Amino acid sequence: MNSTNRRSLKQPKRQKEKFRFLEVERFLRACNPPMDHHLQRFIDFGCDNEEFLRGISSWAEGNRVAILKKILTRPKGESGVTEMEVAVIDNNLEAYFGDDR
Repeated sequence: MNSTNRRSLKQPKRQKEKFRFLEVERFLRACNPPMDHHLQRFIDFGCDNEEFLRGISSWAEGNRVAILKKILTRPKGESGVTEMEVAVIDNNLEAYFGDDR
């Protein structure tokens, strides 16, 4: 198999992954101000699709804030986010998925 064929076989998987992350990116961009610079942290934590975000949105506020802080913690355990950023993302969870509750 030549390299062109191999590349074309791998592309659909990458496109599916990109599409899955797109919903998380849209959610983060919908924050005011936009929080899409945190996208990679959500993906690394495993919160990588709309279903996870929708699930978190239904949790009690204290639980939502706690999981957001875990998601946004840097790999070495340092906080990589301000309380204001957590509040902005939490507020958007309520607004973005509010009709689903």
